[in-house]
Amino acid sequence: MNPPVLEPPVGTLLQDTCAIFHTDPSPAEAVECLCAHIQPTPCETVPLRAALGRCLAEPLRAPMAFPPFTRAMMDGYALRSTEVKPGAQWQVLDELIAGQIGDKPLPAHTALRIATGAPLPIGADTVLRQESAQRFGQTLRGLLLQIELGKDTEAMGSVAAVGDLLISAHSPLSPTNLAKAARHGISHLSVHQPARIALLVIGNELTPVGAPLPLGHLYEHNALLIESTLDQHRLGQIIHTAAVKDDLAAIDQSIGMARAQHPDLLILIGGTSVGTHDFTRRALFRHGQPLFEGVHTRPGRTACASVTDNGLVLLALPGSPKAVNALLENILLPTLRVMQGHLIP
Repeated sequence: MNPPVLEPPVGTLLQDTCAIFHTDPSPAEAVECLCAHIQPTPCETVPLRAALGRCLAEPLRAPMAFPPFTRAMMDGYALRSTEVKPGAQWQVLDELIAGQIGDKPLPAHTALRIATGAPLPIGADTVLRQESAQRFGQTLRGLLLQIELGKDTEAMGSVAAVGDLLISAHSPLSPTNLAKAARHGISHLSVHQPARIALLVIGNELTPVGAPLPLGHLYEHNALLIESTLDQHRLGQIIHTAAVKDDLAAIDQSIGMARAQHPDLLILIGGTSVGTHDFTRRALFRHGQPLFEGVHTRPGRTACASVTDNGLVLLALPGSPKAVNALLENILLPTLRVMQGHLIP
């Protein structure tokens, strides 16, 4: 009987055959390697509320000036700054509140009572604060010796002129950014679509939550950890998930079924170690050209990745919850951000 043929470690074989293969990269190097092979998700136009947390696909420029008129920034009196001097007084003609527009030019030595946010009437260039004035009926007297031009006003277009850059491409859309778009009358934004992710959870000992737990088994919880983390960060959606036994043929078949769903990324959890019943990395490298084997970090050292002929990246993570948590933060989330339009960190 012939002795068994011992195969060299997988990494040794692949280093000789694959120029892009990396052994034991740092998490940052692993992200860089993955980002070199992923494709950005397509773009779509969505309402502002649906764009929260997504990545802006193209620069957003102001279609209108903001503010669209010169407005009061304090309660007081709209008047001409050149008229403010010792002993000056004005006749108060009317009152302007936010949303109203003065339809006539302001005559000399007259003032309008004005509320914060109201447009300055034609002819006025400043606001005399109400605490800096005394009013006797319709007569107003100032308590200041002088006042600067434009005091307590915000000039038309001083925040943004037409064509100004409001939000750069590749920016994450925070509530502040969405409000910035809304104040310029923009109701929809072009963003990258969420990544479509297939997820395979591998292990003989895993039991679905809600089912009776056999002795020696554990309830499967990594899929929920990953899916809820993606939801929290708005970084993709799980379109296919499956629980797979520690069997090479079963893993191989499950990868094929997952690929048939045309995901943007295929994630495998568990079976990445070197035990006699750990088949994940072998199956992973059957389906694609290796990108890296092992990552220089703990927990999570046995993570590995490959890329198929049609550009699908397969990323395998160890099944330890601590490792999954660490690699989510250090590898998976940064990669998904780049996939959905963010700049490489």
